[in-house]
Amino acid sequence: MALWKRSSLSVLMGGRRLLSLPPPTPTPISRYHSKGGFFSPSEEEEIIKRRFEAWAVEHGKSYKTVEEKEKRYKIFREKLRAIERHNFKFPDYCKRELTKFSDQTWEEIRRIYGHN
Repeated sequence: MALWKRSSLSVLMGGRRLLSLPPPTPTPISRYHSKGGFFSPSEEEEIIKRRFEAWAVEHGKSYKTVEEKEKRYKIFREKLRAIERHNFKFPDYCKRELTKFSDQTWEEIRRIYGHN
């Protein structure tokens, strides 16, 4: 898999630039199947659910209702995807990871812990 290092891809014809395309958006590695190809959406969802369950056990998380667990799962899923996009796009920069706050929105974290 090639990593794009240029800011754009140009199509040249007779020395003239006809078209300039932005680089493709990197795909997080977790979406790429080790045997080649990509996971189907249902396979990807199952992988994320298993990661959420393991993360919840690791951090001692439990939820009072199924609705609360589903809400926290959706927040976790979005944060996981953002982390993977960042880590894939900037492999030599700071690496982001899941934390005990990965099932909370930024607003909840600010409200509970007083961060701006």
